[in-house]
Amino acid sequence: MRGHITSQEMHLASEGAIDPDSLLEISRHLDACALCSRRAGELVDADALAAAVRDAISADEHPGMAELTAYAEDEIDDSAREWVEVHLESCVRCREDVADLRAEQESLGGGGWRAWQLIAAGILIAVAIGAGTMWLQSRSGLPTSPPGVRLPIPPRAALAPPDSWSELERSMLAAGRIDPPPILRSLRPAAQTLRGSEAAGNVELRPGGEVIEDDRPAFAWTATPGAKYIVTILAGDEAVASSGPISVPRWQPPHPLHRGTTYSWQVEIRHPDGSTTLAPTPPQPEAFFRIAEANTVAGIAAAARAHPDDRLLLAILYAQAGMRSRALAELDAHLASHPADAGAAALADGIRRW
Repeated sequence: MRGHITSQEMHLASEGAIDPDSLLEISRHLDACALCSRRAGELVDADALAAAVRDAISADEHPGMAELTAYAEDEIDDSAREWVEVHLESCVRCREDVADLRAEQESLGGGGWRAWQLIAAGILIAVAIGAGTMWLQSRSGLPTSPPGVRLPIPPRAALAPPDSWSELERSMLAAGRIDPPPILRSLRPAAQTLRGSEAAGNVELRPGGEVIEDDRPAFAWTATPGAKYIVTILAGDEAVASSGPISVPRWQPPHPLHRGTTYSWQVEIRHPDGSTTLAPTPPQPEAFFRIAEANTVAGIAAAARAHPDDRLLLAILYAQAGMRSRALAELDAHLASHPADAGAAALADGIRRW
């Protein structure tokens, strides 16, 4: 039997950076190990995660965990059973979920079944997030991002669990660095030729090349005297939002963008003489960014509630999620009140070099 789950494994799994076989192994260990189950329960705010799932897939009309569990246990009333069975005829995912629940029930017997439900609930919530995101994107025409595997999180224990966040903080300080997460590689491609007649030189665009927490990000760029601007947000080659002509070098979309989705953006600069240029311009790469997944945001919010004064911890979590700007802002705030913290300063220097 495997040893205890490390904090690194938990955080990798929560960010979708772990393969399904390892996730299943972790899930089974969580079922059998109360210590690791409590530690995992601290990683993500289960209530916030469940609320995000409900918001994302409310229109998808999949049976919930309660209905699938009752159906698998043959403890569902006739009307609900009929609805679930009709749904299962056309939904491969839910059929697989029911099969998994029944198989686990048989393998664990009566004593372990309720414990497994806690783990299975986390798995189904994770699957629902991916399915809900793909359903929303298919309805809007946005490209679907590859679904990530999420760590199944059992409900919080009544007693305070061991502090895996503090363990993570100590391990990062001991390492002296935080490596850039793999997602950043896909957000920093080689330069490409942008559409338009002319290019704008030396125009800095923010955000670009990182993950964004806010689903209505604030866009900003270098001002051009007397110019008007039009901001366009794209998902692939499709424009999904546009500012219309504005006279200030900043803009925020009026409606939320989809979480877990990668976008690019550009700004058309209309000069007073009637000419038009576009930014970014080669050799600058296209300005890609990604809206953070709901469970990532929920996990960081849970850490902030548990450790409201620990800016260093938040910086580490933001950095691991690819939110470089937020990580540096939290590190700057920490160093302002802890100027002699050489470990935090080293982490900040490393992140600035990403």
